[in-house]
Amino acid sequence: MEVFDSLNYMNEILKNSKKIPMSEMIIVNKYELLDALEMIKKSLPKELEEAKKVMENKNSILIEANKEAETLVKEAEQYVSYQVNSHEVTKLAESGAEELMNRASINARELRIGAREYSCNLLLELQTQLEMSQEKLIQNLENEYNIFLKTIQQEYRERIGSIKGNMEELKKLK
Repeated sequence: MEVFDSLNYMNEILKNSKKIPMSEMIIVNKYELLDALEMIKKSLPKELEEAKKVMENKNSILIEANKEAETLVKEAEQYVSYQVNSHEVTKLAESGAEELMNRASINARELRIGAREYSCNLLLELQTQLEMSQEKLIQNLENEYNIFLKTIQQEYRERIGSIKGNMEELKKLK
C-alpha cells in the first residue's frame, strides 16, 4: 500500500503548492515529486516480493502433501507386510492392503488438488490486488493529468480572451 501513500503525498504536494499570481498555474518543488515517484518505484518490488513468497508457500504446501502421501503409502506397505506374515488372514490382508493403497492414493490426490487450488486461489487474489493497485494508480495519474490539462486550457482561454479584449480596446482607440 506504499504506492497509494506516495500517490497521496504527490496529491498533497500539488494541492499545497503556491499559485502563480493571476493564473491557475502552480510552483511545484521538482525534488519532492521526484522523491514521491522514487518511493513508488521502490515499493513496487516489495509487492512483487510478496507474490514470490506466495509462490514459495505453494511449493511448501505441495511438498507437505507429497510427504503425507508417502507416509500413507509406507503405512499401507507396513500393514500389508504384517497381514502377509499373519497366515490366517492373508486374503483379508490383500484386500485390506489394496483398499488402503486406494485410499492413500485418493487422499494424496485430494491433498495435491487441494494444495493446487489453495495456491491458485492465493495467486488469483494477489493478481486481483495487483491489478486493482495498477488500475487505481493509472486512474489517479489520469485524473491528475486531466486536472492539469483543464487548468492549462482554461489559462489559454483566459489569455486569448484577454488578448481579444485588448485588441478590441485598441480598435476603439483609433
